[in-house]
Amino acid sequence: MESCWPNRPIQSLTAIFLAWKSFLVAIALGTAVARDYDTSTGLFFDRMYGANATVPTLAAKLTRWDALYFMHSTIKGYVYEQEWAFGIGLPATVGALARTLAGFTRPSHAVEPMVAIAIAHASHFVAVLALHRLTMMLSCNARLAFIASALHIFSPAGLFLSAPYNESPFACLSFVGNLLFAMGLGTQPTLRGEAAIVAAGTSIGLATTFRSNGLTSGLLFAGEALRRVVALINSPSPSRLLSLATPVLGGLCVASGSVVPQVLAWVRYCQSSDVSRPWCDTTFPSIYTFVQDHYWYVGRY
Repeated sequence: MESCWPNRPIQSLTAIFLAWKSFLVAIALGTAVARDYDTSTGLFFDRMYGANATVPTLAAKLTRWDALYFMHSTIKGYVYEQEWAFGIGLPATVGALARTLAGFTRPSHAVEPMVAIAIAHASHFVAVLALHRLTMMLSCNARLAFIASALHIFSPAGLFLSAPYNESPFACLSFVGNLLFAMGLGTQPTLRGEAAIVAAGTSIGLATTFRSNGLTSGLLFAGEALRRVVALINSPSPSRLLSLATPVLGGLCVASGSVVPQVLAWVRYCQSSDVSRPWCDTTFPSIYTFVQDHYWYVGRY
């Protein structure tokens, strides 16, 4: 095992990833021998695609619990207010890809869940590679990078990282964003480095459309902006003043991942007196905090 991490870490991680995912998928498919204790999945597919729908076994086994909400939003849009607790990133991405495949499939084929499952697997793999590269960049320790990446493959999330959930895409975009941010740091700003920091903000902003806790990564940009402010105070110059724009722009990209969905909901529910909701009248109207508290009983956050 000692020879795995310095010589061929990517090949080793790929082999581990494929073996683990094959094992998990085999477990999911193996459950088809028994009847489901939860009939909500069957009812969901009947309503979305019709009683004679063609539903792959893997889609039927992995589209459970929150995945039903994600797939409903993908197919029908946000119909119910409580669905806004689930980020728009996954429904928007899956919906766009599914529409490109519409000409090759029938309406009764459950395409969206299979597209989401493919996205989950691809995202998880990219997350593993990004984590390996990031750890190598920060630590220069091949063993640590290999172990950290391998442990992410065997994440306790298990099948949730293979199912139509937002965890895998969120991890992928977050790790890629952190990697780009690390690549952009340097003692002297360069055009390439500044572009990497803005790209990092864009990637993490997209991650935030999948899961709202991506907002916490905005602290990276706040910290970098503060560092540059201190450098500007100690040694004022036009170039250092201009360099402040990069982390600020990156931070705004992160914030937009949360703000844009809130604005879309506000336009839908708060611009018309016919459908105005209680959260519309709060100081900082947020449908997300409202539905978390009102429908899911988990508090505002």
